[in-house]
Amino acid sequence: MAHAWPEQIRDGLLTMQYRGRRQSATSHYPDARIDIIVIDGEEAGWLVLARTDEAIQLMDIALLPERRGTGTGAAILETVIQESKETGLPIRLRVMVTNRAGRLYQRLGFCRIGGDEVNHEMERLPN
Repeated sequence: MAHAWPEQIRDGLLTMQYRGRRQSATSHYPDARIDIIVIDGEEAGWLVLARTDEAIQLMDIALLPERRGTGTGAAILETVIQESKETGLPIRLRVMVTNRAGRLYQRLGFCRIGGDEVNHEMERLPN
């Protein structure tokens, strides 16, 4: 949808959204790691993880529209799942009820452990 906005408006709003998401992640988890996802030498999205003694917190995963639905997100999440298995830590996340990614998380073994009518809290155990 943002691609249809005038460039001057789009760039400003997307920059504000990016800064807000980044600030939210790092305010709750100052040691959160923000990685740019690179595929075939091109930036394709980002992944934000916070690792604590209790869990791997998936703060955010975002892919460019052309990378969605191609298995890229599942492949990235499989690397996080492998880390979970190696460390024995569960993976936890929040996802909006309306976000299609919720189905992907369920397919990969995440279960709802809480939340409300807007957001689901989900967890995947390491086993």
